Amino acid sequence: MLLLFPSIGTALRRLILAPREVGVRRKASRRPLNRPSESLSRLRSLPSHSYVLFLCSVLAALTLTVCGCDRSPCEPWVCPITDPVDWLLAKSVHLRSIDPADEDFSDLAPLVEILGGRKVVMLGEQSHGDGATFLAKTRLVKFLHQEMGFDVLAFESGFYDCRKSWLQLNDGMAASTAFNRGVFDIWSLSEQVQPLIDYWGTTVHSARPLELSGFDCQFTGRNSYDHFVSDLVNHITATGSDIMTDVGWPPFRSILINLVRNRYYTFPPPNETQQTAFFAMLDRLDSELASVVDDPDPNETAFWRQLLPNIDAQARRMWSLKATDREHPLDDPDSLANLRDLQMGENLLWLLENRFPGRKVIVWAATFHNARNISSVEFVGWPGVYDGVETMGQVVGDALGDQVYSIGFTACEGEAGSIYNPPTQLQPIVEGSLEDFLYQTEMPYLFVDYRGLPSDGQWLAEPLVSWPLGYSPARADWTQVMDGLLCTRVMTPSVHKSGN
Repeated sequence: MLLLFPSIGTALRRLILAPREVGVRRKASRRPLNRPSESLSRLRSLPSHSYVLFLCSVLAALTLTVCGCDRSPCEPWVCPITDPVDWLLAKSVHLRSIDPADEDFSDLAPLVEILGGRKVVMLGEQSHGDGATFLAKTRLVKFLHQEMGFDVLAFESGFYDCRKSWLQLNDGMAASTAFNRGVFDIWSLSEQVQPLIDYWGTTVHSARPLELSGFDCQFTGRNSYDHFVSDLVNHITATGSDIMTDVGWPPFRSILINLVRNRYYTFPPPNETQQTAFFAMLDRLDSELASVVDDPDPNETAFWRQLLPNIDAQARRMWSLKATDREHPLDDPDSLANLRDLQMGENLLWLLENRFPGRKVIVWAATFHNARNISSVEFVGWPGVYDGVETMGQVVGDALGDQVYSIGFTACEGEAGSIYNPPTQLQPIVEGSLEDFLYQTEMPYLFVDYRGLPSDGQWLAEPLVSWPLGYSPARADWTQVMDGLLCTRVMTPSVHKSGN
């Protein structure tokens, strides 16, 4: 009968193998219980009252088979006709490799249709220590650049710093040096990101360079430390403005130097009077740049005017951070986390409209920043952590709609660790979670398109437990948070390029 009525078999398997409560985790080594003999053996061991449940499940399965399973009566449960593991095997894109050196992109061919017509493709990451994800993203960058016409790589790094790095690369600086001077160390010094840096360097004098840009309001590299203030002074001088003769300029300049050199992570913030004067000078500088007559370089002026709100946002973030909790800005989402993400969103939109009109952009950032509807994500045992938070991905998604496609990443086992931290073993995955189903496929790499789900894939649009945000199990309708998911079954850590 199991062979004649697959839905009965599915219902049986769901009954016998019903997941325990969320939070109870499987052991790391296991395999799905699929064979009928094993299933029947488990059935014999059921207590007597479970036979009643068994008969009910058979009747329900027969009814659903006849009616075709209208999804409404099945809610809130996943329709038992669809087996998640079988569906993932049949409907996902199977990737052959995440090796950046593999430029046979035939396995990625289905992505051409999925990503066709998009102006922005966002590549996320679970944490900043996901070596396997970095490799997968690098191969995707090469595919998008070579096969789909994307020619801008926008990093979660400094709006000023990355632009300076691009200019330095064009002036002959070595790719690894230029990249490191603009992009956060967590990527620029990672061994797993070096293939991306090498590739970026080879494109600079090609027919289709891959231009580096940044959208973060933070000052993220040596470029800000060495050049930001002097470049600003040079541009103000070129416009003919006399603002630097103002008595308020020297204290403004002193505070700005400390800010762009990230000294306020340890320095006490300016007092209230100094802060008020600083923001007033920022406003005046914007007015001066907006009213330049016979501007010798309007594009450069526009760039610096867009930089001014970044200075404002970063100053407010730095001066609001508590000395005991400088690395956890989500404690105060309205004044801290949102300041950064909202400004990143505005920066990316400005770049798309003013710097790269008509061009296609790849975004490299944490999945959190790329996400939409982030407040709908409920962490297991930690509810409401994202209440009130609006992400960069939300800002850009609201403005561009279907022109944006955001890809999240996940893994089922292995180790993660950034270049500054030793690797840590991933916790065993949660039974009944999306990673549990992905694990049971036994496939090394799978891509799931959330945008084009067929009718039998709507189980993915139900609240599911998954951990694409920092490997912390959370429940959400993930189709409303991202547009696709790439699973690398085994995570490997990011390691320092020096090997230490």
